[in-house]
Amino acid sequence: MRAVSCILFDLDGTLQDSENLATEANRAGFRSVLEREATEEELNQLKGKPVAKVIGILYPEHGARIFEHAIRYYDANCTAISLYAGVRNMLERLAESGYPLGIVSSKRKAYVLRELEANGLLSFFDCIVGQEDTEEHKPKPAPLLLAAEQMGVPAAECMYIGDQLGDMLAASAAGMASAAALWGEGELELLEQGQPQHVFATPEEVVSHLISANSPHESAG
Repeated sequence: MRAVSCILFDLDGTLQDSENLATEANRAGFRSVLEREATEEELNQLKGKPVAKVIGILYPEHGARIFEHAIRYYDANCTAISLYAGVRNMLERLAESGYPLGIVSSKRKAYVLRELEANGLLSFFDCIVGQEDTEEHKPKPAPLLLAAEQMGVPAAECMYIGDQLGDMLAASAAGMASAAALWGEGELELLEQGQPQHVFATPEEVVSHLISANSPHESAG
């Protein structure tokens, strides 16, 4: 495998602790429209996915209204989303070491931009791919391949770090190094089904691995 020269990240559940808010927003949508609680199975079907699209498939009659109520709840709270411990330092260290950084998210780009800006992270990223940028979504490779193209880096030289099985499958399908992030929403037992090439328990492990073994500055020197 070629040396990694570009790092791509998933956003929710990987860099920021937004999954609980997304889940509560979906719960609010179910309560408002269906007048019942969403089941854990229903909520899991929406996790890490383009919610508007998936919920419309699952509930053709009510999906649009459920999403409308969910998005109102999310809108009211999204700028208060917090980062996982160590994430800011990880991004600073990787950027200082010369790695181009990008985001590939299943969330609409407007939300990605707003939330990154609220946490002071927007300037770290050279590329941001959101839900509307590709017709196909993770676990298909299209969003990751678009990010590599926009970054001007061969897919084989990219690493994609995420917390969901779909992230691992998308990275593999794109020919990228896949890395499981376990410090947020990631569950090892589930992620192992995607055969990640790397497993990181903390953001500091990402830094240690990439800077000590694979820093662009070190390899150039």
